[in-house]
Amino acid sequence: MHNWYFEIKKAKILKVFSIREILEGFFRRLRSFVSPASFQFFMECRRNVIDTKLLNGPVIAFDFVGQQIDKVGGRYLYQIYMEFKSLGFPMIFRLNYEFCTTFAFKKYKKFIWETNTFFYVENSTVPSGSILVTDRINFVKPNNFFKLVVIKFGEERSKNNGEAELPFSVHPKIFHPKNDFSFLRDNAVPSKRIFFAGSSVKNKYNSKKLRDKYSLITRFEALNLLKKHLSDDPDLFHQKDKVTILDKSDDRIESANWMETLADSAFFLALPGVAMPLCHNAVESLALGVVPILQYPQYFTPPLEHKVNCLVYDNEKELIAAVKYA
Repeated sequence: MHNWYFEIKKAKILKVFSIREILEGFFRRLRSFVSPASFQFFMECRRNVIDTKLLNGPVIAFDFVGQQIDKVGGRYLYQIYMEFKSLGFPMIFRLNYEFCTTFAFKKYKKFIWETNTFFYVENSTVPSGSILVTDRINFVKPNNFFKLVVIKFGEERSKNNGEAELPFSVHPKIFHPKNDFSFLRDNAVPSKRIFFAGSSVKNKYNSKKLRDKYSLITRFEALNLLKKHLSDDPDLFHQKDKVTILDKSDDRIESANWMETLADSAFFLALPGVAMPLCHNAVESLALGVVPILQYPQYFTPPLEHKVNCLVYDNEKELIAAVKYA
């Protein structure tokens, strides 16, 4: 049996950390050890430790020791958790002070805590057939586990059959089990032809890195370009009901209504995120059968294909042409 390695595609935005970021990471880590609330939360985790010898069947055990798994509010941890949860096995986490205490203040990691989270102590005996998921690189699989899955953070693509890139996912709020997707039973014709909704503030969505490293038109640039060519209205425009753009700062769509609103479109302007090409809403549009208009088809696995499952543009002229084509 192969040991599998998942490559976190968030790695596309790795960079040389500034002194400010290094200090910020240090103080965030220190918070876990000096905050009374963190200690109290760890004690709650301890009360949820189970005797693994009493388990009746295989489990999926998570053992994380690094800080990267908690990045961006814990959204990538939550994705990994939900992916493995779909296998139907009970899920347990190793009792680790630093990892456990961040359940208290990581926005999306809290979603896991809401699901009656249980813990085990290191070197516990687990049932036959159990899987261990860890970020410990070069970790040797313990004899009592059937399979070891190592999570790596890096900019590399999969190198062999024993590695797999973790696909970019929908937003954690969409993953949340409380969401209602009953609207998917309706087969109504979309009322919007081309749609975009999201923030486009210049200081966030006009990253020099997107232009220099990825050769992409930023979200801020793309929206300004479209407004210039297709409308006289600088904030929200309709061109014969074909194009609808909502700026999230002015017309915020609640996350509970987001997927239903997105599904009421034929095409979606899947413009880049803050510091990397991929953005959750591109994946969400594909999940709903809404065709994305984008500049980065190669970052999907397998790559998207122009006029097959997306519309691709590579420059400003092609962006205008793609919108007119749609």
